[in-house]
Amino acid sequence: MGLGSTAKTLQKVADIAEKLFKRMNQMRQEIQGLQAALDNTETDTAELRRELAETRALVEAVAEAEGVDTEAVLEDVTYPDPEGKTAAERAAAEADDDGDEAAA
Repeated sequence: MGLGSTAKTLQKVADIAEKLFKRMNQMRQEIQGLQAALDNTETDTAELRRELAETRALVEAVAEAEGVDTEAVLEDVTYPDPEGKTAAERAAAEADDDGDEAAA
């Protein structure tokens, strides 16, 4: 192997190393940004939980003063579907599933 091909090989290795170093720095910056966003999210979540607890305490105090049974009210609550479906859409999907099973 001559000196010319060794120099070319070394230059290729140096180019690849430079590209890897740039990409590593980009990834480091992205990770630092994600860490900052995560820290902000944790702070926001803690604040929302605190505000929710305060609101709940106030609503329960008002409900108690008005003679409202909060446990009975909560039993009648319809919680949103995690998939974002309405009650009618869930019922239709369940009916379709039942029909599919009967046909099988």
